[in-house]
This record gives sequence, structure tokens and C-alpha cells, in this order.
Amino acid sequence: YLLMPEVDDSAGGNLEIWPLSWRWRYQFYLNAPTLSALTIQDRFAQFRLRERLGAPLLIHPEAGDLVLLCVQRPHAVAGFG
Repeated sequence: YLLMPEVDDSAGGNLEIWPLSWRWRYQFYLNAPTLSALTIQDRFAQFRLRERLGAPLLIHPEAGDLVLLCVQRPHAVAGFG
């Protein structure tokens, strides 16, 4: 992150990461209908996905932070309100 706006944590900009993991490929296939919503730009599908995934981990990046994540896993940036 090169620059972050001067706002408090509740104003947005936090990185949301859902710590999903599966031990076997079969677990991934069982959850495929839910995970397929990750590729849809439909707000209702996104609401359903958030309900099923539960609460995300919140990361508040500061200027100069390097955040590495697997982009195949669910993640989002909270909008500024």
C-alpha cells in the first residue's frame, strides 16, 4: 500500500479475508456451488456468499505495508462509507 486515506477503521478500506481451507479435493467439490458465487458480479449472490462464509478476518493496512494473499481465496476491500 502506497497511500491510505486518513480515516478511522470503521470508515472502510479494511482488507477482508475469509480463511477457508480444505484438506481434500472432495471438500472443495462439495462447496463448489457456494464458491462459484465468487466469480459472479451479482450483489445478491455476494450477500448470500457472505452469509455462508461467516465473518472475515479484518486487516487494516497502513502506508508501506505489503499484503500477500492467495487471490483464489475469498477476499474483499470494505468500501469507504
